[in-house]
Amino acid sequence: MTGRKKNIDRGKLLKSIVEDSGVSINSLVKKVGYKDRASYYAHIAKPNLSLEILFAYAKVLKYDLRGEFPVVAQFLIEEPTINYATTPATLADALILLEKWKEKYYVLLEKYTTLMEKTKQD
Repeated sequence: MTGRKKNIDRGKLLKSIVEDSGVSINSLVKKVGYKDRASYYAHIAKPNLSLEILFAYAKVLKYDLRGEFPVVAQFLIEEPTINYATTPATLADALILLEKWKEKYYVLLEKYTTLMEKTKQD
């Protein structure tokens, strides 16, 4: 034998990963993009759960599934984690960030106004 696991019950694997993570099911399903817990329970009931769904949960939980699915590892693309919602550390940082976005808004508003005036003239 090659030591590969055959016939992995993906639903049970998902349940195990979630239980080990300690993350609440409600917050997890929201982060993955589902409406409610019912989706999660439907997923763990499926032994042949779609790899796409399983990897979506794994991505949110930051769980590496390459150990369970070594063949799939070659098809995975690492995406950088980008945090667009940076929280300023101090009030001064928050005010700087506020001014930056306010200035960006004014520039865009000015461009929009100019564009609207041009379209009215035509």
